[in-house]
Amino acid sequence: MTIQRRQFLSVMIGAATLALFPGDARANAAPDAAHAEGVESMRRVGEAYLSQRPAEADRDRLRYLLQQDLQRSGITLCAEHSPAGVTRGFEDMIKADFAANRTIMLDGWVLSVTECRLCALQVIG
Repeated sequence: MTIQRRQFLSVMIGAATLALFPGDARANAAPDAAHAEGVESMRRVGEAYLSQRPAEADRDRLRYLLQQDLQRSGITLCAEHSPAGVTRGFEDMIKADFAANRTIMLDGWVLSVTECRLCALQVIG
């Protein structure tokens, strides 16, 4: 099975949202083969990113950088924001990264900095 970019993005953003909102969003997660492959792809991308940017190999640092980017998109991590709102924020950030050429070539993929940081956050835990 080869994962498609759309599947990868869905799993990656979903996993990041679960990390930020562990309670209610996790109940709706139904792992399947595509999900498992997406998680493995995230792990590989996250490890490759951290090997290129070891200064970001810290959970608090990555969360801070992602929160700063979310705030630039008009979203702050607080109780009133739903997982769906944060998911849309990540999607907007990824589009903005590509528009601003904030991309990195990793594991044969051209990814946005936001995508790489989300994957790295999953590796660090």
